[in-house]
Amino acid sequence: MHAAILAMTWELLRRGRRLACWAIGMILGCAVVAFSASDKTRLLDNFEPGLYLLMISSLILVFAIFHQAEFNARKNWHGFPYRMFTLPVGTSVLVIVPMVTGVAVVELVYLAWAELVFKPLHNPISFWPAAVLAAALPCYQALVWSLAGFRITRLIALAFAGMFFMDLGAFPAFPTMLPWPVDKVLPALGIFLTVMAFAAFFAGWIALERQRRGGGRGHGWCQARMGFILDALPRRKTDFASEAAAQFWLEWRWIGWLLPSCTSAAIVLIFLPVGWFSRTDAGATLWILGWALALPAILATAVGVGFSTPDFWSGGVAIHPFQAVRPISSEDIVVAKLKVALLSAAVAWIPVLGFLAFWLSRWANLSGLRELWSDEIILHGAVCWSVIVFLFLTFALTLTWRGMVCNLWAGLSGSLQQCLAASAWQILAVILVIRGYFYLMQQFKWERLEQYVQWVQGALVLAVGFKVWLAVFSWRKISASRTGQYAAIWATGTGAFVLLTLLLCPNVFWLKPLAIMTALLPFPLARLGFSPAALNRNRHQP
Repeated sequence: MHAAILAMTWELLRRGRRLACWAIGMILGCAVVAFSASDKTRLLDNFEPGLYLLMISSLILVFAIFHQAEFNARKNWHGFPYRMFTLPVGTSVLVIVPMVTGVAVVELVYLAWAELVFKPLHNPISFWPAAVLAAALPCYQALVWSLAGFRITRLIALAFAGMFFMDLGAFPAFPTMLPWPVDKVLPALGIFLTVMAFAAFFAGWIALERQRRGGGRGHGWCQARMGFILDALPRRKTDFASEAAAQFWLEWRWIGWLLPSCTSAAIVLIFLPVGWFSRTDAGATLWILGWALALPAILATAVGVGFSTPDFWSGGVAIHPFQAVRPISSEDIVVAKLKVALLSAAVAWIPVLGFLAFWLSRWANLSGLRELWSDEIILHGAVCWSVIVFLFLTFALTLTWRGMVCNLWAGLSGSLQQCLAASAWQILAVILVIRGYFYLMQQFKWERLEQYVQWVQGALVLAVGFKVWLAVFSWRKISASRTGQYAAIWATGTGAFVLLTLLLCPNVFWLKPLAIMTALLPFPLARLGFSPAALNRNRHQP
């Protein structure tokens, strides 16, 4: 039995090694910045929301590692691995091992953030969320295993459960919303969380016991009637115009809907309740507005990690043989992914703009926002601000699309090492930028302003030059028509960014050139050129 337990634990850690590298990289990178920063107060003031976002992202990765489920296409099953049922251990052991291991790891990750990142910044965080996480992970696993045959129902249940536990974890931060003192509420909530953890264990044990004996596959009356309803809906009856159109349809049905769904769920489950509870706070209005505008790009960066791989749901980077032998070129597959990513990004912005229009016109406290808007109207004018808003939405849409496609060259390569290297480089680049910013702020002297400007300008010139050179190198094997089309798109998008920079940048002689050079960088160019070749190598791997 001990050997079986060790085998289960080893497989959990082995299958989640890629996600574990991401989580460890986030913690170590932020810890290095926190320990090496000389002005810790300024670092915390400027980047505290980003640190919390990275902490939440690493905890989400831990949940993804220990969900202990796999997809079986032939059985339409995404639940507990069937091969585990053959181990010579009881069902209770199959439940206890991933639950206990997951709770231990999620507590260690939270403790690492508290001790290695926030404590050196002199900002100790509460350990109440750690208790909530200890109950949330078993409940998450129980839902994943119990609803293995009901994918849509499971998504809805997980969304509501996530919102519920987030509210529990945030209780100490909003003491005025509670009808009783926090000191009296937390012990009762602790008992409640303990009961929920044990209930999750028994629910998972019952579900796996049924599945181990051949039941619980989701083929009940509910699924049969749902299938009848879906069969009655109108379906496509015409042929696709081309192989590329069929690939676009396949990519959209497979993964394109995920980003809009995640954005809509975040708006409904997080932003609407927070917007309602903070409706009297003018400062919270600006905070919610900023995070709502950043939401699609943040989620696109997370979804893009899986979108960049050949199969999002498999968890691997190697292409399936069925996809590898399809009669369509690698260029067409990459173009289909680019189009799906653009459509997904555009649709993801619809719930955000709808929420902002409804929230700002209904109950948001607009006193601070009106004052800011009046100052900007006086400074730029109404017509100019209309152009700025349009260009900003274009810029935001492009950033969302960029988050989906910027790692295609690594995800389609079929190399796990290349994917990890790309992720490590992104984390390292962020650390270097933050470290350079604080170094300049620490050493800043007005009499050396010209020298600082030359340093930054030289770095931007090198970055733009390297990007253009790499683009010429990466696009040389792609057809001339495709290269010309994307070059026109890139020039149009970059021109819009430059125009937005000129309208927003203050009239300072040394700042505008730096802003213009920076505007040449966001639109993806060079790395997309490597994507078809990377996919082609993946398709021809033995």
